Amino acid sequence: MLMNDLWERCEREHYRQEESSWNRQARALYKRYIGPAIGRSKVVAVDYAAVSALHVSFRKRATQGNRVLAVLSKLLALAERWGLRPTGSNPCQHVKRYKEAHRRRYATAAEIAAIGESMQRRAETHPEAVAFLQLMIFTGARPTELLRAPLSILERLERHGQACGVLRIAQGKTGARDVFLPPQAMATLDLLPPKRNLLVGLAGVPRRMWASIQQEVGCPDLWVRDLRRTFASVALSSGTPLSVVGELLGHKSAQTTKIYGRLIEDRAHEASAATAGLLAGMLRS
Repeated sequence: MLMNDLWERCEREHYRQEESSWNRQARALYKRYIGPAIGRSKVVAVDYAAVSALHVSFRKRATQGNRVLAVLSKLLALAERWGLRPTGSNPCQHVKRYKEAHRRRYATAAEIAAIGESMQRRAETHPEAVAFLQLMIFTGARPTELLRAPLSILERLERHGQACGVLRIAQGKTGARDVFLPPQAMATLDLLPPKRNLLVGLAGVPRRMWASIQQEVGCPDLWVRDLRRTFASVALSSGTPLSVVGELLGHKSAQTTKIYGRLIEDRAHEASAATAGLLAGMLRS
């Protein structure tokens, strides 16, 4: 069996069991990097030299190289499980992973204010794109959670006389999870056309508009995803407990807080609204 044949079986029996962001990424990594490099090699012939050579080609892209190695390691592990390679023969386990530099970038108060002004100038011409960025700021959600969410999963609520909401996501990066929408986020959504299938009506990140905002604000190193980190930073600096922030962001390590049931959801709503209120003030300043 060739590696490309193994990948086809892997896609059928492993990666299509559930649709997740990692499964989509794994498919892309195989088709772009692994397949072209060793796809025509025999499964039993893939050794340390072949794997190491592929990994070394990513020495200037540490994170990407480690992801490629993870996909290949899983593929060869499945080959062992299916009796296509000897047990314990996976060469990936002997390849040292690259040390990754973790990003710590988040928007400053001045940058948030400038971003708010820049978005206001685009609100009429690009309402969906502006709504997406505002929801990123007000909720701390992952970009894919907002872009792929159908409007039908939005549950509208009222707390303390204000409209709020929850996105009940059945299958996300870490499984089922709730995205809490504070009043500021709901006000943003209510400005969009009511007849739409998706939450913000976009199929992808508005990269061209964000690039324009980056240039205006002078923050070329601030990514759209960093707005999620900005939400967490403001929440933590305002005194929100780490466990609640983890719940708001949908971190897997925060799943143990689910035992508090309704209590943690109430606190999450309050923390989400308080954080979005602070950010809304920055946007208007």
